[in-house]
Amino acid sequence: MTAEEYLSQIRRIDKRIEALSRDEEKTRSRLYNISGIDYSKDRVDGGGDGDISSRLICVDNILTGIAKKKIYLIEARETARTAQTRTRARKAAQ
Repeated sequence: MTAEEYLSQIRRIDKRIEALSRDEEKTRSRLYNISGIDYSKDRVDGGGDGDISSRLICVDNILTGIAKKKIYLIEARETARTAQTRTRARKAAQ
């Protein structure tokens, strides 16, 4: 690959990391919107799970997945930067 191709790859990775960061913020904001069961209302079968702990676990799982993806992308970006630097150094040496 050429240095320009590596740079393009780095830009795409940066955009994906930014998108994951936005997803992470949205997911974290969901933590503040979690509410308990309103026992004053009539009970209706077929509704979602009202247990707060299951919702917190779900949010935690989502955040863990996002963190793993970000780590992978950051490592891929660093690999691409290293390859780009090597490519430029070889080109300059010629």
